[in-house]
Amino acid sequence: MSWRIQRSAWRLAVVLAWCWAWRHLSSEWRTNEQYEFGYGVPFLFAYCAWKRWSGTMQPSRSGWPLLAVAWLTLALGELLRWHDPTWRFTGGLLVLGATLLTAVLFLREGGAPLLRRELFPLAFAWLALPWPVPVELFVTQHLLHFVTSVTVTLVNDLGIAALQHGNIIELSGGLIGVNRACSGVQSLQASLVPSLFLGEFFRLTSARRIVLFSGGWVIAVLANLSRILAVTLVAHRSGIDAALARHDLAGGTVTTITFLAIFVLAFFLTGKNQDEKNEAPSELDVREKTAAFSGGLAVLCIFSLIPILSNVWFSRMQIPQSEMPQTPLWKIDMANLPPGWSAEAVAPTESERSMLQFSEWEAFRVQSAAGWSAQIVHLFWKPGEGMPSMAFYHTPAMCMPWVGWHENGAPERVTLPLPSGEIPCVMYRFDQGNVRQTVLQSLASAGRADFFTVDPMRLGGRFSRLSMLWREPLRQVNEELLIYVPETVGAQPLDVSREIVEHLVRISPRK
Repeated sequence: MSWRIQRSAWRLAVVLAWCWAWRHLSSEWRTNEQYEFGYGVPFLFAYCAWKRWSGTMQPSRSGWPLLAVAWLTLALGELLRWHDPTWRFTGGLLVLGATLLTAVLFLREGGAPLLRRELFPLAFAWLALPWPVPVELFVTQHLLHFVTSVTVTLVNDLGIAALQHGNIIELSGGLIGVNRACSGVQSLQASLVPSLFLGEFFRLTSARRIVLFSGGWVIAVLANLSRILAVTLVAHRSGIDAALARHDLAGGTVTTITFLAIFVLAFFLTGKNQDEKNEAPSELDVREKTAAFSGGLAVLCIFSLIPILSNVWFSRMQIPQSEMPQTPLWKIDMANLPPGWSAEAVAPTESERSMLQFSEWEAFRVQSAAGWSAQIVHLFWKPGEGMPSMAFYHTPAMCMPWVGWHENGAPERVTLPLPSGEIPCVMYRFDQGNVRQTVLQSLASAGRADFFTVDPMRLGGRFSRLSMLWREPLRQVNEELLIYVPETVGAQPLDVSREIVEHLVRISPRK
């Protein structure tokens, strides 16, 4: 069989592996604005790989063990894509499998010399992968505190009275919240792409690439700090509403300035002292090509079987929709409020509708006769409409720090008793300056709530979900209950939550 057909099969297998990984990651790029730059990474990766292609070629038939690892990695990633698509480890496995398969192709095409040249493009492709959530939260929280503190200091130096409450700036005219988007982490992550790509495009030396990389981060942080300072000054002079109206414009302007500044810095660093260009490609005879690309069709078939086998596995294990609960497990009952209590319905915001895509929403702000207040939220997804990927970040451990709250202590398992059953919850404590709030969360899957379902990443370890591939595949969350309790003198948050559940929550009987 012609070596050209075999080589085309090898290359097609690599292209399909990357397209499959990027297809999975695109859901994060689409729903999480700080990773929108991911759409450009595949094209820049292809360009960098093409630019480094020319040079010494020493085709090798080695790499079969690496090929086996690539197949197993992609297979596990595909299983998790079905079972737990919200886990960023899933995308990491798919990208790792595609990377290993590509490394084997490079060995076949040009041996160790080509693989060494292509290490940078392979590493560059990983920029499209979202950061692990704990790393992202750690960086976000520190940047939030930094930009808020510096902004308050600068504003006071300008003669404007300002106080810092966690990640909130208090001015005489109101409060300005410095949220996740304002922390600078979005600009910081996006700056990596132009910094590394322009270093490759201009063929900078290693030392100058380090300068460009470091300078890109500094530019991103300073530009975003300027954004927060400008919004704060507008709020002082024209009011909070005027500042909010200019918030998005300031963000777009800062992003443009950041990219232009990085380009100017890269252009400034160009000069005679650049990396040498690759030498002309070496020619291979037909015998070398035939030996290097043998087995290409078999490789293409074996890797193409991964999504097919996963589909077959889960189609046999999936719970029929007819057996899924058609009605919620929980119900908020406002018909018989205790004497002295009041409740006000809370409508979802447009961003909550877009992100959570719930089928049913119940939310009330409750005031008791004893003086404490709280908010209860209940979400339900109909069969076939389970909690979407981005809804995973609705857990308090994720969403509260993103809006400026600091977690105070480790989460605790608690049980809220009811005459008709019990509700297993995880209790989180947060503070923002002098303000404290407790949040309880419970999740239900297929009409059943347990501690494993509630934020498995924080309780019991996310890796324990791997065993669920065999025991309960495709177990998706389809119901959520949240209780927000601000700190109130003389009332314990857990006691308040138990009282709310006792009076307002009903558990539907199950057959």
